[in-house]
Amino acid sequence: MKSFILKLTFLLAILILSSVAVQAQTTMGKDFYLSVGRNGVTVIGSLNLQVRLVASRATTVTGTFAGGSGLNFTATLVAGEVRTINLTEAQRTAVYSRDTGRTSKSLRIQSTEPISVYVLSQALGTTDATNVLPVDALGKEYYQISYAPYNASADAREDGYTVVATESGTDVSENGTLKTTLSAGQVYSFYYTGDMTGRRITASKPVAYFVSNSSAHIPGGSTIAADCLFQQLMSVDRWGKNFFVPPTRRGIERVRIVASENGTTISQTGGSIITGSLSLSKGQFIELEIKLTSRGCYIASNKPIGVCSYLPGYAYSGLTEQSGDPAIAWIPPVEQFVNLTTIAPFVPLNNSVLTNHYALIIAATATRDQTIMALGNSTTFTGLSGGSWTTGVGTPSYSFYSIPLTNQSYTFANPAGLAIMGYGLGTAESYYYLAGSAARDLLAAFFVNGEHYLDVDGKKFCGIYDFHITAQLENVNRGIAGYLKWFINGTEQLSARDDEDWTLTLTAGSTNTIRMDVIDLNGDTHSYSTTISLCKLLLPINPHKLI
Repeated sequence: MKSFILKLTFLLAILILSSVAVQAQTTMGKDFYLSVGRNGVTVIGSLNLQVRLVASRATTVTGTFAGGSGLNFTATLVAGEVRTINLTEAQRTAVYSRDTGRTSKSLRIQSTEPISVYVLSQALGTTDATNVLPVDALGKEYYQISYAPYNASADAREDGYTVVATESGTDVSENGTLKTTLSAGQVYSFYYTGDMTGRRITASKPVAYFVSNSSAHIPGGSTIAADCLFQQLMSVDRWGKNFFVPPTRRGIERVRIVASENGTTISQTGGSIITGSLSLSKGQFIELEIKLTSRGCYIASNKPIGVCSYLPGYAYSGLTEQSGDPAIAWIPPVEQFVNLTTIAPFVPLNNSVLTNHYALIIAATATRDQTIMALGNSTTFTGLSGGSWTTGVGTPSYSFYSIPLTNQSYTFANPAGLAIMGYGLGTAESYYYLAGSAARDLLAAFFVNGEHYLDVDGKKFCGIYDFHITAQLENVNRGIAGYLKWFINGTEQLSARDDEDWTLTLTAGSTNTIRMDVIDLNGDTHSYSTTISLCKLLLPINPHKLI
């Protein structure tokens, strides 16, 4: 009986989650922009750049380089397939942004169905990887979260960031100073001899933002085991307030937390403070150390924060595994847990010594046993195997699970939500990255009769004409009139202006787009919309008409 119930639970979960994952904003998508920042002092000929495409459904993928059409590629993938694009030297040159300034060194990847995209930047003894976020998960405000570069004055190893424009006429500014204006596909990179953590980078239109630290010692002050740091960051409107940071099998990590608002206060359970304070102003950060023996770290804040976790160098005292080296990963808040995601590890080439690859799964302790997985193109889901759950520290309780990966795709699902980190280890070499999560705009959302606006998009309602609309707002400017506006099919509902809770009556047989516009603390307007339809009204049958 227990086996039957588990199988039924798995089946129901997949039937429900398969439709949800396509609609909600996640790390999977159909349109991506990327550029690869500096990796040490490596010349392009000795650099291995690998683009990893993971398909949950059959799809066609095209890659378009901004620098020239002769380098473009097309790939057709079946469901569950993993395709590795090992970039040629010409393609690497077209996407490798190693100098400060404006270039066209970018790659746009488009697909007909949602896919996951990852990038590995690897050279001898210096490697890191990142997921690539789809265009609908990008924003206009970012903070650099990185580390002090190693020996910058001696060999031009510097901290840096790389911005890729998705639209023409994109102004890019740092701490309020205009740096450049970009066309779609153009790139702005900036490198500096010091730690730039906390710098605020804004754009007039959505951009992709990557940490591009050419080489760093972690922890700071150590003298061996430097490595590049490469990770795409989420914009401030996707930051959250509640985090569980799991440790990897190596046993010790460093964690940095950055504030985007003054008056940010943080509490943490587990972890020890290395530098900084639990009370932060805009752009300030605190650094913690977390341990496997202490079961990770639970973090909560009164205002949204950005969090990254770092692998230390291989010789750092106290590591349970001496393999690996510095690497960085973006940690999603629990508000960004997702129900379903498909990932895959990397298969390094050339002189890489990476040998072991893992998925690090985070789920609520109460529902962790509902986590299931399927391999490759299989539609058979089973429970996790190859590891065991560890109950993390803190309340509410979250658990984590490191599962070894082989060269294939893995689909993980949990109806209550999860997040997946990915990491790989070798002798003095490693990578660490966010493998799968939601990427929702947490600045604002609205609910239609209690359902999230993304979940009702395209839904048909029968026998329902009155709809209760409620707004969920974070960091909006309530101090000005018109901070919140509602539109039905493009027409503003003036009676509902600045109303965060109101009722809408719609007509049977109609199709309606509900849009919410909000103004954030920077004066920018954000739009959120959903489209619902109503069944036609069924008239009662008149029996006299039948005679």
